[in-house]
Amino acid sequence: MILVIIVISCQLLNQNYKFPDSYSYLLACKELYFNFKLNDHRPFLFSLIYGIPLLFTKNIESLFLWSLILNILFWFATINLLYKSLLSFTSPKIAFIASLLFSISIGNIFIIFHLLTETIFTFITILIVYQLINYSKDKEIKPLIYALSVLILACLIKPLSLGIVLICIIFYYNDILKITKSRYSIVLYFSILLFLIQLIGMKVTYGTFTLSYIDNSTYYNYLGTKADCYKNKEVFIQGKNKRVLETKNLSHQEMKKLAKKDFYNQLENNKLNLIKAYFSNLFINSTKGSASVHGCKNINKTSYFDAFQFTFKVISKIQNIFLTLLGILTSFIILYNYKTNTKSILFVAFTILYCIGVSAISTDQGDRFHIILYPLIILQTTNIIIRWKQKFYIP
Repeated sequence: MILVIIVISCQLLNQNYKFPDSYSYLLACKELYFNFKLNDHRPFLFSLIYGIPLLFTKNIESLFLWSLILNILFWFATINLLYKSLLSFTSPKIAFIASLLFSISIGNIFIIFHLLTETIFTFITILIVYQLINYSKDKEIKPLIYALSVLILACLIKPLSLGIVLICIIFYYNDILKITKSRYSIVLYFSILLFLIQLIGMKVTYGTFTLSYIDNSTYYNYLGTKADCYKNKEVFIQGKNKRVLETKNLSHQEMKKLAKKDFYNQLENNKLNLIKAYFSNLFINSTKGSASVHGCKNINKTSYFDAFQFTFKVISKIQNIFLTLLGILTSFIILYNYKTNTKSILFVAFTILYCIGVSAISTDQGDRFHIILYPLIILQTTNIIIRWKQKFYIP
């Protein structure tokens, strides 16, 4: 119902605003399907999935309709998996209510209508956690294999997943050693093969074994540049500062070397401003509303549009602030009581803190960096409430 209300009130099917990142994903799809070439910033799995219409047509606009269909399916699937995950430790009634809270997340609903990775990645994160919960319950190796396989594939959609892979390996190191004995291990080997194809393809095309070059430009253009602006008493303007404009014609290797050199230089000579820039980015990412809502226009000139848009802006802002703080707080509670928590819940806590922490490398994207964590935050918070209720026998 909330989805229908939002679509009608904000005219989402008529909107033509596109995120700049959407065009980079569009380019990645075109390069993969038309030129059989990997994109320098966007790993190929997202392009492979969302570029499927290009097998049948050269109409680029078809990708936006296809992405909408996929995103709606992934959104419903996320709600379903969140509900099933919650059922592992609470009643159907509470699981339903908690899942309903995610279904009214404004940022997650509005981002469905954009060609971006947030919706599919949100689905992937809860799918991984669902499999890890099943593994914690049954101790059968199959769910762990599926979780690790999907997690490796997630790196080919969002490179930041590589850090989550390391978290998973640390937590499940002894269990992972058993995988080679399972007949289901072929699934994991296939995901590793695709991962290696990305690395080798990048080496052949651009000269470096890497998932993506986006981390170099992101650090340099956002965190590094903001720290430099603080040092030089300049105003940070996204993508417009002099040092950013000077990198436009650099090769990938040159950009990588420059970003690495700048990072070490700032650590040595501009550490306080680098820290200040980091926490500035973290604050902005945690307190802004949905950029998707902000980008909507009153195309049909309806009298109620402005009221609904303002309301959704406020709600998305409140949701981002509240759920980010809740995610950080509950994660530290989980880690403090690590001896009494399962590996799957500890994995969730570390994943939330990692993603929030890494998000501060970039900034000025509204709530995009944190909405991918909303299902995990709701899951983790519900788990804590249920455990406290059991501990103190609250009727």
